[in-house]
Amino acid sequence: ASLPACWESYTTGSVGPHNVTPSSSGVHGGTQTLSFRSITEDDTYAILPEFSNSLNELQISFWLRCVNGRLQLGYLTADDEGNCNTFTAIADFGATAWTQHTAYLLNVPEAAQRLAFKWSENDMACYIDDLEVSICTLDCFPVGNLSVEGLSSTTAYLSWALIDNSQTAWNVQLATDAA
Repeated sequence: ASLPACWESYTTGSVGPHNVTPSSSGVHGGTQTLSFRSITEDDTYAILPEFSNSLNELQISFWLRCVNGRLQLGYLTADDEGNCNTFTAIADFGATAWTQHTAYLLNVPEAAQRLAFKWSENDMACYIDDLEVSICTLDCFPVGNLSVEGLSSTTAYLSWALIDNSQTAWNVQLATDAA
């Protein structure tokens, strides 16, 4: 099987196999999943098609399952010569069980042309399924890596990572019941 005609793949290695292919093995939904496999540490890329909107207006959601590895999401700029030398990572993901991820592309520069996934693991596999790219319509973005410390009956200290660096205010809701 091969990638859809509007996608591309690229590998930096000369020995293989390095492949990014549709697979019917271990799918999350439907009948096909995108499979990344390599027997070396060479970089392997799956490059999404160009979009009519600027990338920083978009969000991408997908299900991911990796076998002891991590997959990077990033972008390529217009001056990329087809060898992914302009790949810039914006997030990386890893999960041994199917896990849904959403990335908001708000801080991607205007020069970014295409989204790409990068796999660099040796003798491992990673699978993407149910991928959706859509226009981001949120006015208030969720935070990432939320953690709670110092929890008591009267206090809790919250910390989180920003998804959009322009965020300066947050909506925090408190529930007093256990439900």
